[in-house]
Order: sequence, then C-alpha cells, then structure tokens
Amino acid sequence: GGWAFWRRGDRDWPFLTVHIAHAIARAEAKEYAVDPTMKGRAQKYLKVVERHIPWWYSEESKWAIRAYALYVRHHMGDTDTSKARALFDEAGVTRLPMEAQGWLLPVLHASGDTRRVDQILRHLANQVTETAGKAHFVTSYSDGAHVLLHSDRRVDGVLLDSLLQVKPKDDLVPKLVADLLAHRTRGRWSSTQENAFVLQAMDRYFHEY
Repeated sequence: GGWAFWRRGDRDWPFLTVHIAHAIARAEAKEYAVDPTMKGRAQKYLKVVERHIPWWYSEESKWAIRAYALYVRHHMGDTDTSKARALFDEAGVTRLPMEAQGWLLPVLHASGDTRRVDQILRHLANQVTETAGKAHFVTSYSDGAHVLLHSDRRVDGVLLDSLLQVKPKDDLVPKLVADLLAHRTRGRWSSTQENAFVLQAMDRYFHEY
C-alpha cells in the first residue's frame, strides 16, 4: 500500500504515501474516479503508518507524519479521534510541529474536542508573526525536515486550510491569504509542496468567502 519515489520495488516513503493518499481523497472530493483497490490499500497503510516510519526519523518528523495520516483518514471518512487525542497528548502543544497541529485541528474539531482545539488555537495565535494586514508562521524542524519536504509557506497553507475548517471567521484567515498571495513569484510559490497545499487552502477560502 505504500509508494516509493522513483521505481516500483524501492522502499516506500511514509510522507510520500500519505501525500498520495491525500491526493486520492481530494480527487474523490472533486468527483474524479479513483481505483478502489488502490484507495483501500492506501487506507490500510495509513491506519498503521507508525509501523512504516524508519526508526531514525526525528520525533518531530514522526509526529508530523502520524498527524498527516490522521488528517487524510478524516477526509476519507475514517476519522480516528482516539488516535488524534493520543498523539496530541503524547507530544504536547509546545512540541508538536505547527503543521501537525494544523492537520490534527479538523480531526479534533470533528469530535467536539473543544479543549484540545482551543489549546492549539491559542498556541498558534502566540506563534504567528503578524502585521496590520498580513500573517505568517515561521517554523523549523530540529532534524529531518527533508523527509517531510518541509517549507514555511506549506505550513501557512496547511494552517489556513485547517482554520477555514475549524474557525473560518478567525482574524488570521484574511491575513494569511494576503501574505501568501504576496509571496508568489510569477504566479506560483517556490515548490510543488507549497503550490499544492496553498492552492487547496485558497480553493476552500474561495468557497467560504
């Protein structure tokens, strides 16, 4: 059920596999036909994603991949709130990477877990770099950012998308949008990861506003 980067038979990459499963979920949401066998195998992988993460990944990277898998499962109609709560409690709001918090937000919100949702929202409000009209999150991983294809603008896209699902009228929403639009170069952002996550968030923003 996992995917490798270049060739069939190579070792699967957990983040890449979750990302492809996310693409499957988004395609279905837009009413594209998806191979049910492929989707089913991906879902089985996501349910036990922690077994597929190499031991040498940093704790932060492991938490982020697990959070992303829970987010994608949620969008596939397989919301696992018990795992989401356990992951949040294991890492704690101050150690959990911000994009992981963004991925957990809709899952926790769906279960009515206002206590943990409010903790995340307060933490994000304290971490944002904000001006009168724009907002941006500066993030980093102590180790292993490459296994997640990490970038700051992707984090902004993830958090914007999640805020729109949980608290769409938050004051940060239009500021994040303005900052993201201001940082395009010739109409795009700096990587395929940034383009994918930011455009998803902008799509949701367009339909919300």
